[in-house]
Amino acid sequence: MFGKNNSSKGILISSIVTPVVNTGLFLIGTIFILDIISTQILGGGSLLYFFGFSIIVCNFIPELIINIICAPALYRVYKAIKRS
Repeated sequence: MFGKNNSSKGILISSIVTPVVNTGLFLIGTIFILDIISTQILGGGSLLYFFGFSIIVCNFIPELIINIICAPALYRVYKAIKRS
């Protein structure tokens, strides 16, 4: 959609969408094992704290930043190698 007309827009959009989809799939997976997480891993602790800290702070934000920085740079390297 965006990649045909403007490859930099397509790279930027895909680098933003990827962590959103990844975190969404992780949340869906954890819903299915919610009881296991709350009893065995957290020892009955707060699931809100676990989800808020581990998913958003430790996973989503760093992944988003890394993707936004690395995806355009890697695409430029790919284009340079493809030209030569």
